[in-house]
Amino acid sequence: MASPFAKNILKKKALEPKATNSTLASTVVQTLKHSSLSQINFKLGNVEVNGMQFSQVAQAVESSRIKCWTVEEFESQGDDDLPDGKLVNARYKIERNAMLFSRENFGKASGEDQTIVHESVHAAFDLSVPAKKTITTLRIEDEAAAILATAFYIKLSGKEEHGFKLGGGGEAEALELASQVVRDPGVYNVVNGKIIFTPEELEPLRYAVSVSRNFRKFIDKADGLPTDRSGAKYTYDGVALCGK
Repeated sequence: MASPFAKNILKKKALEPKATNSTLASTVVQTLKHSSLSQINFKLGNVEVNGMQFSQVAQAVESSRIKCWTVEEFESQGDDDLPDGKLVNARYKIERNAMLFSRENFGKASGEDQTIVHESVHAAFDLSVPAKKTITTLRIEDEAAAILATAFYIKLSGKEEHGFKLGGGGEAEALELASQVVRDPGVYNVVNGKIIFTPEELEPLRYAVSVSRNFRKFIDKADGLPTDRSGAKYTYDGVALCGK
């Protein structure tokens, strides 16, 4: 029978946070330090994405404030899961302040850097929340912003698309919008260097995202009744200071 002292030791070990995977962390940091990301600066609905955020996420990963883990199987998120047929190989886990990946060498294969950029947008939103506060965002805007940021990354870096526009979740629409901005930025409303997209400019992207993730009215196959998840939200609770 374990002594009280031994039980305390076991309990302490059980509560210790899981260490970051240094290989994954190095890949994420290297990806987020690409110079093209510093050029991204836009507002989409109520969310904003800019180059400084990617730098801040890289710093948080380096200091282990944001962890990088491999997972054998991605946990179900219930209604927040992607529709059937959609593959999950990376995710930002809000409550654990961790970026999850399907394997340790994720990011080394062609096009996987795009997924890292996408998940880093979610991490950036969480990182921006003040201590002891929470911020709620519409998932449709959150996801659209991450997809559009990735499209800008592809266009600004000159990297290959690697099938990005075939994702079927707004990727093609995001790539088209990013291409238009890079080709003719003067057409868009820019305030202090930030592109302020109008609802009309975002309509194709938002619609594609809403359809692919069921953020709209649809008929539930199980009971035949209409379901509306257009108000689905993420709640970010911030990232604790390192060591706290």
